[in-house]
Amino acid sequence: MALAETVAGVRQYTQLVAIMDNWDFMQENIARARNSSGSLEEQAQIYAESWEAARKRVKAAAEDIYDSLINEDFFIGFDNVLAPFLSGVATAVDSFGGLQGILASVALLMNKVYGDKIA
Repeated sequence: MALAETVAGVRQYTQLVAIMDNWDFMQENIARARNSSGSLEEQAQIYAESWEAARKRVKAAAEDIYDSLINEDFFIGFDNVLAPFLSGVATAVDSFGGLQGILASVALLMNKVYGDKIA
């Protein structure tokens, strides 16, 4: 235990002891990994030819087109122009007394313009 603690450290010595206790099993796994050359590449090739991989490639291409078409500088400039306008509209709405004041003003305006035709 002291040797394992010295080699692996205080926190990892239990893992080292478990590996050493199961050394035959670890050797089998190492041999299996050595003999499995090409199987990972074969699985990657199968995935590359699958529907999911094709769908992800199309999605990535569409996102690339979207990123190319959308210009952040345009929207930043547009927002900078729009913000003062909306602030002015908010000030005007507040000066009329909110929605109630605007509805009353619109009713008076419509009465003045179309008052003789309403009757």
